[in-house]
Amino acid sequence: GIRVQGTHPLILSPGPGEMSNWSNFIGIDKDGEKFIRIENVVVRREERGKSFFLKVFLKQAEYARDNEFRYICLHAAGNPTTEYTGYRSWLSYGFDESVWDIKEDNPTLYDKIEQSPFFDAESILDICVADGGREWWKNNGDELHRAKFDLTTGSRSWDILMARAKVFGIV
Repeated sequence: GIRVQGTHPLILSPGPGEMSNWSNFIGIDKDGEKFIRIENVVVRREERGKSFFLKVFLKQAEYARDNEFRYICLHAAGNPTTEYTGYRSWLSYGFDESVWDIKEDNPTLYDKIEQSPFFDAESILDICVADGGREWWKNNGDELHRAKFDLTTGSRSWDILMARAKVFGIV
């Protein structure tokens, strides 16, 4: 694969010794599927919740789909006790992770889900679309190590991304 890096003024400045403030890895997985892994991007606090990065990601997803990539993946960082909100914000872009992957990566979080009203959810998006689920996830969620955006036309990921883009008047 190949790693692509760059800078943008609305993304936090790189730390000492870092050359870029965003990074993507482009590769082919063990099943022969093309993918993009978003490795590093932290939008400036004052730009969060606006449409800047939504526009960027929408273009990236459209490009990836049109060039026969299967998915975009990332590590959605954060939890209710940290300043990072990726564990929540990436879900609103259509990223999802199966409960079975969470069971492997974060047994404590899996146990919380099993003991919650959402014990029968198969994925994090299942929790978030259920009554009270988004609030439960905001207060109980944790980082997602294998979050994926399904680039298949008509996927749940696209439905969620396009709905968000409509809210911001992008599409």
